[in-house]
Order: sequence, then C-alpha cells, then structure tokens
Amino acid sequence: MAYNANIPNPGDLLSVSQGDIKNNFLQANTSFGINHYPFDDGTANNGKHKKVSLPVTSDPANVLGEGIAYSKAIGIGTDAQLFWRFSSGAINPLQITNNVNNPASNNGAIPLMGGLILQYGTATTSAAATTVNFTNTFQAGGVATPPYGIFLTLRTGTPPILGEFTVDNQAAGSFQVIRSGPTNKQFFWCAIGPYN
Repeated sequence: MAYNANIPNPGDLLSVSQGDIKNNFLQANTSFGINHYPFDDGTANNGKHKKVSLPVTSDPANVLGEGIAYSKAIGIGTDAQLFWRFSSGAINPLQITNNVNNPASNNGAIPLMGGLILQYGTATTSAAATTVNFTNTFQAGGVATPPYGIFLTLRTGTPPILGEFTVDNQAAGSFQVIRSGPTNKQFFWCAIGPYN
C-alpha cells in the first residue's frame, strides 16, 4: 500500500486505523531507505547515506546562507551533470561534472573543472580551407559562439614557420585552418573553452 497522509482522521478509532498507521511507518522506512540505511538497519550505518540521487532539474533560485547541489541535463543527450549553486547568486552555478563524448580515435574531449572542456584532434590540410568539427559544441549560457582558444602544430615534417597556419571562421562547433604552402600536411589541434 502507498503512504496515506490522511490518517488518522478525527474520530478514527485506533483499533480501526492501526493497520493504516503501521503501513505508513513501513512506507516511511522504505522511502528513507532509498538513499539511506533504513530506520531498521541495526548497524552503525543506521541513518547514514548509501548514495545521493539528484533528479534532473533546472537551475534553482539561490537561497541566502545556503549552497545548493543539484543535477541538470546539459550538453550531450540527457546525461545529468552535477552543479553547485552559490548562496549569493552573484556567481553562475559551478558545473562539477562533465560527461563528454571521448571516442577511441584521434579526436576527443576531456572535461575540466568549472565548466571548461579541452578538445583535441588531428586533421590534414587541403588546397581550400580545412574544416575541423569539434566532438562537442562549445557553449556558454546561450552565447552563440563563446570565446575559446585554439593551438595548432604540424604532426609530420619540419616545424611550422610563423604564419604558416591561419585559423578562420571560428564557430561553436567548428573552425577552419588555412595553410600557406604545401597541402596534405597533418596537424595536431587543441581547443579549450566553456561547456556549460
């Protein structure tokens, strides 16, 4: 039976309500036991957390004098990420976790603390501009193209000279590389920016 918040009612006889009250105690113990050791646990762990489950929600309002931990779906799919809301509300919520796609290939991404992401990979120059697509789109609170940094270096051959690579057309999900000189040259790239 489910928890019944409407018992006992005025005028109810204990002999009649005893079963409902007992069921409420059982339901309270079961509900408490979802994330905690239940009331009837006879060990020293009684009442302690077994785990903490945070249903996905949106950013809560700040409460003065209280920090708030919560989870929110952001980025790839509907994965829940852990956030911390500061009591003053003057600082944007801090994203603590960052589950990103990190394929077993030459391109990937590594989450960093504070809502940053480091993306990396390799590509080959062509006669036209070479488009590099990120594994994850950079994002920052609705800004169409948030600022991020890009670093390039040749993968093979002699070290590049100054001005040999030009980065162009930076977007949230891609950028282009223009190379002055021979084409079909592989290069490493690395980009770091916001992901929250």
